[in-house]
Amino acid sequence: MSKKETILQLLDLIDQQEQLIGELMSAAERDQAGELTRWAPKDVLCHTAGWTERQIENVRRSQRGEAVIKYDNYLEINDQDFLADQALTWEQARQRSIHSRQVLTGLLAELSEDDLLRTDILPADNPRPLWQQLTGNAVDHSHIHLGTIFNELGRSRDALPLQEAVSAQLSLLDPDNPSWQANVIYNTACQHALSGQKATAIAELRQALKLNPGLTEWSKEDSDLVSLHEEADYQALY
Repeated sequence: MSKKETILQLLDLIDQQEQLIGELMSAAERDQAGELTRWAPKDVLCHTAGWTERQIENVRRSQRGEAVIKYDNYLEINDQDFLADQALTWEQARQRSIHSRQVLTGLLAELSEDDLLRTDILPADNPRPLWQQLTGNAVDHSHIHLGTIFNELGRSRDALPLQEAVSAQLSLLDPDNPSWQANVIYNTACQHALSGQKATAIAELRQALKLNPGLTEWSKEDSDLVSLHEEADYQALY
């Protein structure tokens, strides 16, 4: 399967997660108002759609030979976006999120597999291939936020099949890169920890740390793994 096909499947899995969240919530929960320091689910959809829109625009700017826009003040932008979008309903936020993925799908149709390997389309201080930047934003970014929503709803188990499917697809994008695989496995461990599958989570965490020991210190502080802290097998990792 090509990288483009894999990314398209990932975008569909993100859409399925959003749809499931909407189905799991009541009408009041879907349209509840958020706060600057605690976003509601509809605010999260607007947030991730906004950054997907910005990334698409930067790719377009690069294609036109224009300088891409750097967003060093992203925290300020997040606050501005929240205030601008807070009156939207869940359905409006959902439609915006769907539209951002549709536009990204159209962009992917124009790009070749060689384009996805280029590091100069979206230049950065730490150059990465375009496929990695696109999935990092439109997939990983959304995936993490949606996982948090499932956890806050107490429905992490309901989301697990879709989250595992995302991890499996992400793994296919760079199967021979230990660092990439470590990050994918680490995030899967977090999902299993949040859903109460402690033994599985610890086994995956062990594998991730072996592939990338650089994750060790962060793993000690990661709130997604708190449920494992009293487990002897978890403690033995350190």
